[in-house]
Amino acid sequence: MYKKFFFTGMGALLICSLVSCNNAGSDTAAESAATPADTTSQTVVVDSTPAYGIHTNRAEAVQLVRETLKALYKEDIDKNLLDSLSRSFILFEYDLNEDGKKEILVAQNGPYFCGTGGCTLLLLSPEGKLLTRFSVTDLPIIVLRNRTNGWNDLLLSSAGKLHHMKFDGKKYPSNPSIAPVFKQLPGDELPRLLDEANEPYPRFNF
Repeated sequence: MYKKFFFTGMGALLICSLVSCNNAGSDTAAESAATPADTTSQTVVVDSTPAYGIHTNRAEAVQLVRETLKALYKEDIDKNLLDSLSRSFILFEYDLNEDGKKEILVAQNGPYFCGTGGCTLLLLSPEGKLLTRFSVTDLPIIVLRNRTNGWNDLLLSSAGKLHHMKFDGKKYPSNPSIAPVFKQLPGDELPRLLDEANEPYPRFNF
């Protein structure tokens, strides 16, 4: 008789527990459904993977760029002058002089590097040496077929206009806004590097 009462009581407790848990789960689900997702805040995603799996970067190149940027901006980093957005970057490797080695284009952003005309863009050697620091530049970078001093001419956008950039034997001009305006319509077949607005690029930080 005692055993029967004991098992009956335990069964009742088990049923009550299950009902309670189900109700709690339903309440939580209802609360989640009733609370809209916050889409107003935008956060910078660093060290991310591109959505479609293209434009992946070599780990060696990413680390090389990190070390170069830390050295270039060491003083300002130590003074905490760079916010988190300004300490992020995207990169693309491209052989601009047909020597079999790829130079590294690094696009920076954030208030430290950007103004009304564009942002800072770096061209690094395959070994990480700074070749040209472009100012007020918008993406993408268009690579022309013709070459000057063995290097591809580039089209850089600044303040809404395309400017023709030619290599002088050591570097490209640093300020696209004062370079000659390119008045032709560039063909769709030309390489467009760092076209972040239309293609997914992983973003890294330093």
